Amino acid sequence: MKLSDLTKLVIRSAPSPHVAQLTLNRPSKRNALSNELIAVLAGALRAAAQDDAVRCVVICGDEGFFSAGADIKEMQQRGFEAIDNRARRSAWKDISDFTKPLIAAVDGICYGGGMNWPCSLISPLPARARPSDNRKSTLEFCRATAQPSVSRASRASRSPC
Repeated sequence: MKLSDLTKLVIRSAPSPHVAQLTLNRPSKRNALSNELIAVLAGALRAAAQDDAVRCVVICGDEGFFSAGADIKEMQQRGFEAIDNRARRSAWKDISDFTKPLIAAVDGICYGGGMNWPCSLISPLPARARPSDNRKSTLEFCRATAQPSVSRASRASRSPC
């Protein structure tokens, strides 16, 4: 995969002040968590961690699906090493160590590793919050209802959305 393609795997936007939205962008693979996608996401979170203007990050999928979980084709090609390798463990550690509130705004399908996010909140969107432009409703729903989990309470109290 070319470097220019890698940067398109996660699209960063700023839908409102102090909020970074990271949208998983592998629609043809239902946002399956390949090594490349996880590495790019970890890099985007490292950048958000260093950005003082960002107080909260919302991870989104696409309308109708968030993530299909692990990339099964990658596992078929590379075996167990595809999901258990140094680079992948390092990227997941960076994701897990992210210190600002992290919200997974789940709209639709979310399987396996797609549910394994170290988030302050993993929130399925109610049907009433799913107009055709779900990106805006995702942000509004999360800002209106986000309550940190007990395990992430200290994270959220340091950097509220």
